[in-house]
Amino acid sequence: MPMIRCSVARATLAGLALAACSPVAVDPSWLEEPATSGTTGPATVPTTSGPAVSMPDASTDADEHASDETALADASAGTDDAATTTAAEGFAESSSSGLDDPPEPLAVCGDGVVQGDEACDDGNRINTDACLATCEIATCGDGILHVGEEECDDANAEDDDACVAGCVVATCGDGFVRAGVEACDDGNDDDADDCTNGCRRADCGDGILHDDEACDDGNDDDTDGCLSTCLLASCGDGFVRAGMEACDGTTGVGTCVDEGFDSGLLVCSPECTLDTAGCGRCGNGVRDGDEPCDDEDFGELTCAALGYRGGDLRCAADCMAIDEDDCWTSIWDWLFG
Repeated sequence: MPMIRCSVARATLAGLALAACSPVAVDPSWLEEPATSGTTGPATVPTTSGPAVSMPDASTDADEHASDETALADASAGTDDAATTTAAEGFAESSSSGLDDPPEPLAVCGDGVVQGDEACDDGNRINTDACLATCEIATCGDGILHVGEEECDDANAEDDDACVAGCVVATCGDGFVRAGVEACDDGNDDDADDCTNGCRRADCGDGILHDDEACDDGNDDDTDGCLSTCLLASCGDGFVRAGMEACDGTTGVGTCVDEGFDSGLLVCSPECTLDTAGCGRCGNGVRDGDEPCDDEDFGELTCAALGYRGGDLRCAADCMAIDEDDCWTSIWDWLFG
């Protein structure tokens, strides 16, 4: 039956004792009880093949074996210390080089973990909350309406459109003039300055009393108490104030006939009343108004005054003309007319 024989080879190499084990074929008869003899020394073990193997002397082998174990233990301890030092240094080197560090996880926007270049990550793809679907912080001007925080967001810095600074909807009074909608916007609620609360330029007729106006009734009616020029109505302004004036200058002045007269010139007095002193009624025998005559009233005018030698003047039926047909220059004219 083949057996494994372990022999100790003594060799000195750098102070180390090496143990080598090799399989050896042993003759089974060697296992039988050896013959007793007085001879001491190494025994010879027959093998099934090859030369016999000499066995070391028991006492000598024991001492040498103990010495070998001590040397082997010392060598093993030195070897273990060196191996431990080398292993520690190798681990430190591999750790410093990052070979043993776990790999950085890949940054994925939307996984709920802020990583890499992400400014935020709320784990959703909603663009209207504080963290955009691109993992950027929502800000005014990013073009996305931040619900509950912004009224609008048009992604520009223009303050003359429908969405102004701060992402609020443009309104009259915000201090920004909205193009095409507002004429002005002074950001205050003073209606008497150059820009009204309706964001319109102050103007006569806007119904708002401004510093340079005496009145402003918001209309262009010149017959009421406030003219369309925002001046108070007065006699002499050329406008007839309804219920207060009969005329003003030449405005509102008709004719004497309009006032029930037959002739004459109707005028407006300085007090804005109609002056009928120049109007007349033909047939009352009195020249009035612009009548040259009325019945027999020719004033100082006579035929003689007109260059005739005699005769009588006659007044036209409308009192507006004098008839000289009855005036004469000679006796013959008078006799034979």
